[in-house]
Parts: sequence; structure tokens; C-alpha cells
Amino acid sequence: MTKRSGSSRRKKAKQRAAAAASVAYPPRVLLERYCTEEIHGSSSSVADTKTRAAGHTAAGSPISVALSAAAPPESSRVCVQVQLSGGVKLQHCTILAAHGDSMLIDVTTKEEWKGEKEDYFIYSAGDAAADPPRPPSLLLLPPLPLTEEQIENNYLRQSQQRFLYRDDTGLLLRGEDDELLVAQLRMERADKEAAPELLCTPAAAVATWGLASAHVPSTPTPSKPGC
Repeated sequence: MTKRSGSSRRKKAKQRAAAAASVAYPPRVLLERYCTEEIHGSSSSVADTKTRAAGHTAAGSPISVALSAAAPPESSRVCVQVQLSGGVKLQHCTILAAHGDSMLIDVTTKEEWKGEKEDYFIYSAGDAAADPPRPPSLLLLPPLPLTEEQIENNYLRQSQQRFLYRDDTGLLLRGEDDELLVAQLRMERADKEAAPELLCTPAAAVATWGLASAHVPSTPTPSKPGC
């Protein structure tokens, strides 16, 4: 076998793999907001097993996430399997934001006689056609720092948790390496003079939340027409 023929075969193999991936996974999908909750360890999942990634909640419960992709106008679903201890119930699993094949997922549980607990995960369905192939992954984000308003509130101080919301949270790409960030822009109430807060963390195995004042350009007041 010549060097050229070997290179040609490898190139064709990559093209076939990319073509197969493009057939299996459409370039764009319509994601259902609420994840499909499945029995942990179920072998009858509707999701593609090649997209399944496993991890643990903050309480140590096993959890796995996989994608069931479909070409629009059909909707695609994210399937979640979590094994909870006795007395803990799964309230809901919600997609807060998405970018490319990465999604920010809110997994909310509730224990008897206690309030709700929310864990936030970054799930990536992976890319088998990439060079090198990128496997699916599931990352538990670190706890969010409380705001001054929450610390002053006794109820929220007991919960020791700050929440992310679909209306103020997104996934961003930063820098030449396209580092994935989770960012929340929190606007203060109109009766407060504090600047808007930008809370963000890299979607990486070792990550911490950073809090900064966000600069919002002032909108010039339109001039009134002359009389």
C-alpha cells in the first residue's frame, strides 16, 4: 500500500463517519424545555446510548443524561435518569440554556420536610465525527454564591442557595479557544442604586463563580421637537 492510498483511505473513512453523523444528528434541533425523566438504569430509553454521560448530584446520587435528537419540525428531548435516596423526590429537570451541543440543565429535587434543592449541570452530547472524537460529558457546577439581598433574608439564608433562571442565564463562548461560560445577568430592583451583577463560571472540571458589576450603557434621552 502506498502512502498516498493509505492517506486517501483515512480521508474517505473520516468523510463516511462525518456523513453518518450528519444523518444521525441534524445540524439544528428544537429542544423541549422539560427533560424526559426515566427510571435509573432503564434499558428502554428513547435516547441514543452513544450520547449518554454519567455523573453525580451534589448529594452523591448517580445521574445520567442522554439526547434523543430529531430533525425539525419534530422536537428533540434530553433524557435524565437519576437514582435518589429514600424520602427525596425529583421535582423537575429543565433546560435553562443551550449553545451548540452543550446544555445547561436544572435538576430540582425535594426532601421531605425540607425545601427544594437545585443542581446545575452542563451536558454535552459529544461529537463522534470530530477529530479527535469528543465523547459526551456531564459536569456538575459548583454552588452559587448568595447575593447580599439573599443573605439579609432569613429564609434564603437557611437555604444557602442562589438560583439560575431561564430569563437571565445563558451559555457564552469566550476567547480564541471558545471557552464555554455559564453567565447570569442579575438586575437590581429599581429602588436600588447598585449596578447590575454579572455572575459567571467556566464550564470546566475545576471552576469557581466570579461576580462583577456589569456595565450597561446609558440610553440617551431623545430630544423633544421644537415648538
